[in-house]
Amino acid sequence: MKLLSFELKKILFSKRFLYLVLSIAVGVIFLFIRNYIFQSYIEKEREKEVVEEIQYGQSLIRQYQESLARNPEQADIQEQQRQIGSIVEILFQMRSNIESEDWESQLYLEIDYLNKLTEFQATGGQFPITSKEIKDRIITNNHLLAKGIPPEHETYSIAPPNFMKQTVDLLATAGVVILLLLAIGDLLTSEFENRSLHFLFSQPLKKSSIIHAKVWSSILIYLILLIVMLITSWMVSTLFGSKGTFDYPILIENNQGPAFLPLHQYIPALLTLVSAVALLVIGLTMSWSLIVKNSLATLFGVLVTMIIFYAVTSIIHIPSYFNPFQYVLPINSLLDQPEYAWWSAVPVTVGAFIILYLLSTVYMRKVKLS
Repeated sequence: MKLLSFELKKILFSKRFLYLVLSIAVGVIFLFIRNYIFQSYIEKEREKEVVEEIQYGQSLIRQYQESLARNPEQADIQEQQRQIGSIVEILFQMRSNIESEDWESQLYLEIDYLNKLTEFQATGGQFPITSKEIKDRIITNNHLLAKGIPPEHETYSIAPPNFMKQTVDLLATAGVVILLLLAIGDLLTSEFENRSLHFLFSQPLKKSSIIHAKVWSSILIYLILLIVMLITSWMVSTLFGSKGTFDYPILIENNQGPAFLPLHQYIPALLTLVSAVALLVIGLTMSWSLIVKNSLATLFGVLVTMIIFYAVTSIIHIPSYFNPFQYVLPINSLLDQPEYAWWSAVPVTVGAFIILYLLSTVYMRKVKLS
C-alpha cells in the first residue's frame, strides 16, 4: 500500500501529469467553444444541403421533360416526373422553415419528404441518399416526435448530454489509448532507464509488489483523467450550453433490427468498453516495458500490437466472446450489434488484462540487474 501511495504521488505531482490534466480540460473547453461558434453554421449547412437536393431534383425534372418530349408515352417517366415534382415542392417548404423554432413541423416535413423519396426510389428513381440513410432518418424522426425531444446536431451540439456523448466518443476513437500512453507509457521503463529500479530492489519489497503498484496506480490515473474530462464537459455545457435530456435516443442495430439507446444508457455502456480497452493498454504497457525496457520501444510495441491484432481479428471475424481486441474502436461494437451484444467481449478483454498482469508479475520476479 505504501508503494502504491508513493507511485501515485509521484505521478500526480509531476509536471507532465499536470500538463495532461490541463490539456484535457482546455481541449474539452475549446471543443465546446467550437460547437458554440458553429451554431449559426448548422442552419447554413442544412440550407446548403436542401438547396443541393432541390437543384438535383430540378435537374431530374429537366431530364424527364426532355425524355418525354422525345417519347410522350413513357408511363414510368411520367410517374417519376410527378414524384420528383412533389419532392421538390416539399424541399422548398423545408428550406423556408429552416430558421423556424417549430422543430416538430420541420421533422414532419422531413418525414414526408423521406417517405416520398422512398416511393420515388421504389419506382426506379435515383437520388443521392441511400435507402438505409432514409430509413434511419425516418425511424429517428418518428422516435423524437413520439418522445417530444427536439433534434440535436451530432457534431455541434451544446446540450450537456449530447456534448458529453461527443467527448466520450472522442475518447473511444483511440483517444483512451493515446491518453494512457502519454500518462503511463514510461511508468515502468523509466525505472530501468534511470536505474531507480536498483533502489527498489534493495528495499524489503517483493519484486511483484512493484508491478502491483504500477498497475493499480495506472488504473487510478486513468479514472482521474476520465473524471476530469467528464466533469469539465458537464460543467462547461451546463453553464453555457442549451437544454438537453439524457433520454435523447441513439439509433443502433441489434439482432432484432433498428433500436434506440438513450444517452443515459449509451454513455455508461461506451465508458464500460473504453475502460476495458484501458485495462488492455495497461496490461500491454507493463508487459512491453519488461520485455524491451525502453520507453519509445514500449510505446511502439503497444501501438503495433493493438493495430495488428485488431486488423487481423477484424479480417478473420473472430467471435466477440474470444476477441480481446474487439474494443480497440468500441463505438462500432455499441452501434452495430447484429450477432453479439455490445458487452460480449468485455470478459475476454478483462481476462487478457489479468493474464498480462500475472505474466508481468512473474517476469518481474526473474528480472536481474547488472
